[in-house]
This record gives sequence, C-alpha cells and structure tokens, in this order.
Amino acid sequence: MKNILITGGTGLIGRHLSNRLQESGYDVSLLSRRPINDAGFRVYKWDPDSGVIDPEAISVADYIIHLAGAGPGDSRWTIKRKKEILDSRIKSARLILDKLKETGKRPEAFISASATGYYGSGTSERILAETDDPGTDFTGEVCRRWEEAAGNIESLGIRTVILRTGIVLSKSSGALQRMALPAKFKYPDLRSALGSLL
Repeated sequence: MKNILITGGTGLIGRHLSNRLQESGYDVSLLSRRPINDAGFRVYKWDPDSGVIDPEAISVADYIIHLAGAGPGDSRWTIKRKKEILDSRIKSARLILDKLKETGKRPEAFISASATGYYGSGTSERILAETDDPGTDFTGEVCRRWEEAAGNIESLGIRTVILRTGIVLSKSSGALQRMALPAKFKYPDLRSALGSLL
C-alpha cells in the first residue's frame, strides 16, 4: 500500500483530500504542528519554524503532498502577517528539502499547492496561461517564491507537480462564509436563501 504524506492535512482541502485518498485505498499520514486526535490517520509532528520534523514521516512517504501555509484570508495583511504567509510556505518546503537531502529518500512524486494569485490580483481582458509571468504584487510574489521552493525539490530528481488553485468555497469553512456576509447585512431577505449555503 502506497503511503501519502500530507502537510496541511487538517486544512479545508487537506481534510477532503485525506479522506478521499484513504477511501481509494492509500495509506495516508499527516504532518502537524499540534497533536491531533484522529484515529483515521497517523500524525507526525513537525515545526518548520524550528526546523523540526519526525524523521519517520519522510522515511515512509511514497508521495508527499505539500498544502501547508498560513491562510491568506484569516486576518488582515499587516507587515507581520504578510511575513507569516510567505514564511509558512517557504520554510516548510525548505525543511522537506533538507530532510530529503539528509536521508536520501526519493519519493515517487512531490505535489505542491500554489494559487492563481501567481498572476497577481489585477484584472485583464487577456486569458492567462501557465507560462505567463507572475504578478508583481504581494500574491504574485508569494506564489512565485512558493513555486521556486517546490522547484528546489525537483532538482533532486523527484517528479514535482505544482497545482495553482483558486478560491475554495465550502459550506463548512473557507471564503464562502465571509463573502456572503455583506449580502446578509444589506439584503436581510436573502438570509434564508444564504442559510442553505452556509
């Protein structure tokens, strides 16, 4: 049975992906900063800020899916918060790279999240392609450096895939609830309709 190690496995995408992979017959394990009482998955401890990771997590991984990163929509983009958003992506990828080098482990593939923010937050009539340059604003810079960090793992000869996802909408969490708030306040008669979505 192939083992898939997921960073950010307790997040919105990570939870759904972990369950789906397990249902498909994969052995799924998670990396987490905090202990998780989840009997369905093995959970290994890591702390990218301190450079700490359970070595067993890397040794058993046939694939690594890297979703970890501070949520861009969780709080205001102060200077400190922007640094957290960037560091959480770069330091975590760097830690994985260092441990792969140290152990000589070569998973079959490394899959890294990125975002459509790569292209920047500006609007345009032009349809963008994967080969277009990154945006020059904060989101573009974060995604560019995030993808560069993943590219360092590819340099080890590990097949590397980068997925640029858009805004994730879900009833349980994510952007949908915040996006709906203005409509709920401005149009009280829509509350019942929105209630079925939230």
